[in-house]
Order: sequence, then structure tokens, then C-alpha cells
Amino acid sequence: MDAAPLRRCATKHRSLRVWRSVQILELPAEHASWATEGDAASGHRLAELFGSIIDGGFVLDTAYVVADRQPMARELVDDVALPDAAFRSVVLDVLYRGEWIDHRNTLFYGATRDDRVGGMFSFVPCLPAEEAAVGFARPKIALPGVINERSRQSEKRTPVESLATVQEAWDSVVTQVLSQGLVLGVYADTPTFVETKAAAAEAVEC
Repeated sequence: MDAAPLRRCATKHRSLRVWRSVQILELPAEHASWATEGDAASGHRLAELFGSIIDGGFVLDTAYVVADRQPMARELVDDVALPDAAFRSVVLDVLYRGEWIDHRNTLFYGATRDDRVGGMFSFVPCLPAEEAAVGFARPKIALPGVINERSRQSEKRTPVESLATVQEAWDSVVTQVLSQGLVLGVYADTPTFVETKAAAAEAVEC
């Protein structure tokens, strides 16, 4: 859907037990055309489904398709083309402080509608704002062999042998999202940064 006001807020599930869940589809490292040395142990991530296990079913927050990656550490921050100030403030400034200040990570770049990977792109389930004034339930997704609705582990990895397998899974997720009356959100404006009085006071003291 093109530039129309969209709402991406899920209704609250009360009296239900909720477990955060990430479903990862990955190629063995030797099958990835640009896998790095660090991929050898875990494989090459191609797609991730972020969501929750609620009442025995997986509900989707975000479908993320990986387009590229690069090493990330505190000393590399200034060399990275950051999407906006919010990313640095919310992610990097929080990540690289305290006991994690010397931690090394991987920065993933998502595929977009205009720059796809194997025809796939990242998206979030959403609705036009006028159709969801008070939010909506996240779509329930079933992918046998990929999603285990009984698992309470926060992360599940599924090795796949080809990009075609990931494409089939992605197509199924898209079909299920659309069949539940939702649309695919592919862009969101960054919220306006608001400096709090406490932050302003701290800046003055420094």
C-alpha cells in the first residue's frame, strides 16, 4: 500500500500467557554466496519472523528479510551510514555502554520493497488508520516445520537448503497476513525526537 496513513498497533491480550518468539531461516554457511567467517557456526540468516506465542499460536510483529550485514562494534559506529539519529539514540547509544561497551555485534540491513532479495522484502502487518482506530490483533501465522507453536524458547533456527525454500515460506506468510484482512507496511516515519527536561539538564551540566 502506498502513502496512506497506517496503524501498526496490536490489541492487548489479557489473561493469556505470552512468550516472545523469533523464527530464523538460515542457509548453511557453505551455501551462502557472501557468508563471512563468523557465519560458520550459525549459518547465514536469510529471514526472521518476530512475534509472540500466544494461546498456542504464533502471531507476527515483523517479517524481516536480510539484504546485507556488517560487523558492528563501538569503534565502528562512526563509519556506519546510519539511517537516522533515532537509530543511534535508541540502539547504539544503549547497546554500547556499561558492561556491553566492548561487545561486538552484527548489523543487518533489511531488504526493502524497492530493493528486494529473491523477490522478498521486509514488512509489518498493518491497516489503514481509519480502519483501526483502537488497534488490531496481530495475524496468526502457521508454518509447519518452521514455527513450533508449542515452543517457549525465544529463538528457533530452521536450516534451509535453498533460497527457494525461504521464498515459499515468505509467500505463505504474505498470503496469511493478507487473508486476515491486513496489508503489508513497508515504511514508517521516524518518530520526532523529543528532548526531556532531565536530558536537557544533564546536557547542561556536562
